[in-house]
Amino acid sequence: MSANDSSLATLERFGAVTLRLRSLLADTAEAQFQASRHPVDPEETGIRSIGLYNDPTYQITVDRGRRELRKAVKGAERALALAAQTMRAAEHKLAEALSPGQ
Repeated sequence: MSANDSSLATLERFGAVTLRLRSLLADTAEAQFQASRHPVDPEETGIRSIGLYNDPTYQITVDRGRRELRKAVKGAERALALAAQTMRAAEHKLAEALSPGQ
């Protein structure tokens, strides 16, 4: 396997991971702002319903599963932005090296 073959294999893996990440981000677009699907133990949150009404907005805000999902989404978005910036820089340098003086 030549260095070029290795680079192409790496690029294919990068493309596959990027497409998978795109799919996962689409799947989490709404879920990151909703309460998680697992039941939350009141002891875990300290929330007690008083009277006839509870506060679902607060419950969604403090939901640990939702917060962890949101943190993972933000991390994935940062990773994608960094990867895009790195790839643009590499593309620019390679294009310049292929056509010096133009």
